Amino acid sequence: MKTLKIKLLPLFLFLSLCFTSYAETIKILAIGNSFSEDAIENYLYELGKADDVTLIIGNMYIGGCSLETHWNNANNNNAAYEYRKIVNGVKSNTASTKLETAIADEDWDYITFQQVSQNSGMYSTYFPYLTNLLAYVKSKATNPNVKYALHMTWAYQQNSTHSGFANYNKDQMTMYNSILDAANRAATAENISIIIPSGTAIQNARTSFIGDNLCRDGYHLDYNIGRYTAACTWYEKITGINVLNNTYAPASLSAKSIEVARKAAHSAVQNPTSITDVIVELEQPTGNFNAWNITTVGHNGLNSGILAFPEKNMTLECWLNIDDASGTNSAGVNIISNRHNGNQGFSVNLANNSATSKEDVRFVFKNTKIDGTSDQAFALFLPRTAFSNQWAHLAFVISSDEQKAYAYLNGELYSVIEDFYTSWVGNRVTDQLWIGRWYTNSPTFYGKMADIRVWNVARTADEIAENYNQRLKGTETGLYVYYNFDNFDQSIINVANPGTNNGSLLPATTWTNMHSYEVLSQKPVNLAIANNQLTWEAEGESWVVEFVETASKTVLLSEVAENTSFSLQNLNLPTASEYFIRVRTFNNDVYSDWASVDVSITGLSGVESEKMTISTEGNRLIVNSEIAQPFDLFAIDGRLVRSVNLIAGRNEINGLAKGFYLAKKQKISIK
Repeated sequence: MKTLKIKLLPLFLFLSLCFTSYAETIKILAIGNSFSEDAIENYLYELGKADDVTLIIGNMYIGGCSLETHWNNANNNNAAYEYRKIVNGVKSNTASTKLETAIADEDWDYITFQQVSQNSGMYSTYFPYLTNLLAYVKSKATNPNVKYALHMTWAYQQNSTHSGFANYNKDQMTMYNSILDAANRAATAENISIIIPSGTAIQNARTSFIGDNLCRDGYHLDYNIGRYTAACTWYEKITGINVLNNTYAPASLSAKSIEVARKAAHSAVQNPTSITDVIVELEQPTGNFNAWNITTVGHNGLNSGILAFPEKNMTLECWLNIDDASGTNSAGVNIISNRHNGNQGFSVNLANNSATSKEDVRFVFKNTKIDGTSDQAFALFLPRTAFSNQWAHLAFVISSDEQKAYAYLNGELYSVIEDFYTSWVGNRVTDQLWIGRWYTNSPTFYGKMADIRVWNVARTADEIAENYNQRLKGTETGLYVYYNFDNFDQSIINVANPGTNNGSLLPATTWTNMHSYEVLSQKPVNLAIANNQLTWEAEGESWVVEFVETASKTVLLSEVAENTSFSLQNLNLPTASEYFIRVRTFNNDVYSDWASVDVSITGLSGVESEKMTISTEGNRLIVNSEIAQPFDLFAIDGRLVRSVNLIAGRNEINGLAKGFYLAKKQKISIK
């Protein structure tokens, strides 16, 4: 008799294999908890439908249920579950259901198990419960070809407050690696051939521009991209169909977010035991000064996560437009706040100003008295009329170094708190920053906001005045959160620290109906030089045109244009300078980014100066002069190249090398 020798595949390779043979209808039952709810009760059916794959999905649900509890329920035949079932895209929910009832309800093709999240990286907690539960399910399953799978769940968000995070020293990567190890070891021990790597998929997505913003509460998945990423992972792993080619995605996600989710899931299925960077090329910033419109009833504002910086100085800035036409903004309306209770944090809201007997814009924070006897609220007010149905800029500064607080209106100092006793006690590091609503969702602010900035430094009056009405780069020292709304997605990128404190527009499922954006000042486009004119395209009130020395970045000339063109005649520029021209729009009291044209690349043709026109024909310089006059041609470094006495009429200057020259303070290109 011959003995067959079978070489086993390495475990990780084996677990990454996809099962590509499936029936017309695939039936999946999860014995799980809220993490299986996140993964399969939303979007999974729709992914199958897009590929003409019919899925019947069951979830035996108990929130926070462990393998131990599942086994006890099976062993005692407890009717303890909500049996959630999706058929033809319609979800039903049957309460007080026994495990054996659900197992016998369908000839399931796949039955999956998972450990409760806080124990999912602790191998010892799987046994003997997984062993016993698997044996029980096998005894009840009606499909002889059923496949068993283990759902590898995800690590918590790094700032999660879940008590179970302490099992992993409150470190996301420690938790992820522990889950990866425990899931693979448990699957090997029980000969479970399929691991659904949701945990790796979520970790993959965290490497993208989305950052650590895939959870809604620090551990459950975000309703949109988080749940969609997990569903994509289940779909590709179960069916073997490449999810990158699937046509279904939630309407609330942008194309870039969809790309992140699909790539994260696909990479996890292909490489379940290692994190793959998800690279999605974002659109380049437009350079427009953008605004966020929240005047539609039903919005839930923007959640920005926790401001974790420990500094005791801060500056808050934004442009604000209060919708006072609708009458929806009354006293107590929150605009920006992370002070939910206690004496930490800050709030910008509408409140009664005893000095004016009006509802004004109030900046309020609390601090402990120097003797520690009590907390006292400190408030600065700005007049609501400045923001009523119009744009104005506010800035509030807390300087613990000076023990003073400042309020600025449109870049100018408006009021000061001279002493607040001690260093400010700081942010509420357990409460999240909400913009456009109070943390309890009421009352809600209706209006518009733009260029929201949070700094972990106390900005000076000069610093605020210098750039309050123009866009930032995002790399400025001390800038902690910066929303310029260049990307208008459900997840608003924090330009200052991408991936950290990305904002989430709410409600997540219908955000596109409640939120919109508009351009306050448009960056000029289609800059061109012809016939002695610089022209561009943009909507605006006026434009700033500047000539900037290339090497030193010194502004040689700055002018304001009232329309979208600028004459290049008779400019008083240094003859020895190499420069470029830039233009920006001024509109609604704010500036767009600069748009530039490099004169050294574009060249100037048809320059008119002192009754002459200058142009080029190949390597010849053509000067048409109305009168006889001297003409000097300089190299770009200022050296005199040619001195000619022009005659009235056409003059040709030949034998010039290719390069750039200066004549009558204008740059000329010989090609």
